[in-house]
Amino acid sequence: MEKNVGQVAQVMGNVVDVEFEPGRLPALYNALELKERDETQGI
Repeated sequence: MEKNVGQVAQVMGNVVDVEFEPGRLPALYNALELKERDETQGI
């Protein structure tokens, strides 16, 4: 399974805006994994 890598652009409350390269948007309802300090957390 190919992973799309994006960058968190903004967080407002429980809404996370993520930017992806043009034409590389993931399908709707796909899980988002955040990587920080060598830990992976699913949202």
